[in-house]
Amino acid sequence: MEDKFGGFIMKKITRIILTVLSILIFSGIASATPIPLNLDVDFRDSLLWGGAIGETSWTVGNITAEAIRPSNGYYQGETYHLFHEALDGLGIYNSIGGDSDEIEKWEQLGITINGGAWLTGVWLTDLYWDDDDFDGNEYGRLTINGSIVKDFIADPTKTPANSNGERWVDFGGAIEVDTLLFTGGWGYGQNSWLNEYSVAGFDISPVPEPATIILFGFGLLGLAATSRKR
Repeated sequence: MEDKFGGFIMKKITRIILTVLSILIFSGIASATPIPLNLDVDFRDSLLWGGAIGETSWTVGNITAEAIRPSNGYYQGETYHLFHEALDGLGIYNSIGGDSDEIEKWEQLGITINGGAWLTGVWLTDLYWDDDDFDGNEYGRLTINGSIVKDFIADPTKTPANSNGERWVDFGGAIEVDTLLFTGGWGYGQNSWLNEYSVAGFDISPVPEPATIILFGFGLLGLAATSRKR
């Protein structure tokens, strides 16, 4: 009787663990959902980030945004500045060329998280599929912690006619992030001024992540096995 009961308990625990892991794995895959109204770090918030307009850097709490001119950028004599819009988030402004509110070629937006944070992805805006102005599908590049590169392209369902160009850039799981570097395009100068986007923000994941849940699950299995032996 005890063996049957112990086997039943182990099956139930295993099922619970697999269900939790499935939720954790697949919850990060979907990208069609709209941007949440209140992200943990929300660059659309005018009260917190509106003052960034015209500044080369702006800090709120442990988050610093910086307008960066790449070392091999085209306009080396120009100082780049941050730009903010309540609908879109943060972009870059320079007085020589391009749009005044988004990240485009020869422009970069750097985000530094003092102390780091666990992220599963970031939200973008103004990244359009089949953009008539650009005459193509807009794209960009994100570098995480100086070494992890995520190239992205517009969501095929997000055109200028039906959206604000929302795009979820999925990290494929939680990553402890210290820096994010957003670049307009996959190479400086290789794309049109009109290939551009803005950064809306991101949510911060709780710590620890799934590994702890797995260990916890194995612990429960161990307890069940011990009780079965008794």
